[in-house]
Order: sequence, then structure tokens, then C-alpha cells
Amino acid sequence: MSFLGMGAEYKCFSRRACAVAARRQRQEKEERSRKEAHDSRVAKEYAQNMLEWGRMVHANNENIQKFMEATSHVHPYSS
Repeated sequence: MSFLGMGAEYKCFSRRACAVAARRQRQEKEERSRKEAHDSRVAKEYAQNMLEWGRMVHANNENIQKFMEATSHVHPYSS
């Protein structure tokens, strides 16, 4: 008897051993899928947070630039 595990064929000593090995393989595959889904959600959330932070920094820099432009015209030492 044998079963295919992760693309390779494994020999089993009994039907029960094959069933146990196949079940373990399915469980490992499901666990990998859950971990990949979780990692994907975490990466997406991180990217969204970084985008939001970047937008905030950009808006802050624009406000500073506007302030500097406005105050440069009233500064007594400006040329």
C-alpha cells in the first residue's frame, strides 16, 4: 500500500497507517492554508496602515510648507 504525500509516494505498512498518514497530511495542508491566510491578512493590514501613515505625513508636510510660505512674506529679514 502507498499514498501520495506532498508529491512523493510513501509506503504504508497497513491501511490504518495509510489513513493516519493521509489524515495528518490533510491537517498539515489545512494548517498551512490557515497560516497563509492569516499572514496575508496581517500583510494587508500593515500595508493599509503604512498607506494611511504616508498620507498623514504628506498632508503634514504640505501644511508646514504652506505655513513656511505664508510666514516668509511677513518675516522682517526676508529679501
